[in-house]
Amino acid sequence: MSKQQQQQTKIVFKQAKGTRSRKSKTTDGFTKKERSPLDDVSLAEPSSASDRRLNHLAALESFDHDSSFGPSTGISRLERWERARKFGLNPPVKIKGILDRNASDSEFTESVWNGYNL
Repeated sequence: MSKQQQQQTKIVFKQAKGTRSRKSKTTDGFTKKERSPLDDVSLAEPSSASDRRLNHLAALESFDHDSSFGPSTGISRLERWERARKFGLNPPVKIKGILDRNASDSEFTESVWNGYNL
């Protein structure tokens, strides 16, 4: 490897090391990002209707598991979303959109905890 290639490699490596998210924290050598579980759910346009349905159900399941919006047992997803908004918990607007578009489908309206006697 020539000296010019070595210098270019060093520059690229230094640039890559400097690309870190502003919201990240380093503790004990590990980088932790402040994120919501809903950040991992993508609602980009999927290739088919079945993919879209699966993506939306995954987003709703993540919403059910996210305790920052209050308890999700014994209440519909829409009631929980509205309660969270009422108390200033800022529930995701994309969840409200999914619920509004699928209001007649119980797979969308009821939480994953529906049917369990908790």
